[in-house]
Amino acid sequence: MIKILKNVYERLAFNAMGMQDYEKASHYFEKILRAYPSERGVHYNYAVSLIGARQHTLAEKYLLKELNISGERYELLKTLGELYYTSSNPIKAVAFLKKALTHCVDEKESS
Repeated sequence: MIKILKNVYERLAFNAMGMQDYEKASHYFEKILRAYPSERGVHYNYAVSLIGARQHTLAEKYLLKELNISGERYELLKTLGELYYTSSNPIKAVAFLKKALTHCVDEKESS
């Protein structure tokens, strides 16, 4: 996929997310994911759109893949914690939210 097409797909995906059309957003993020499977952030964006589409199990899979690619980052750990919280898995939720706090640099977020 050429870079300009990736940029167009990203814009379409983020616009769809803004309109809460998570199925459409997932469609475009998946296209990007297939072309750039090792790029940092690609799995995360796809997973967030899947969460919006209520595909939590699939979202978890891609969040964990993102964790392997980009390592522990605040927003990723927080999203995993929140996903586990909404999926009634309090033990994993607390573990990931605690990890997220160790990576938090924003005072308002951490309180």
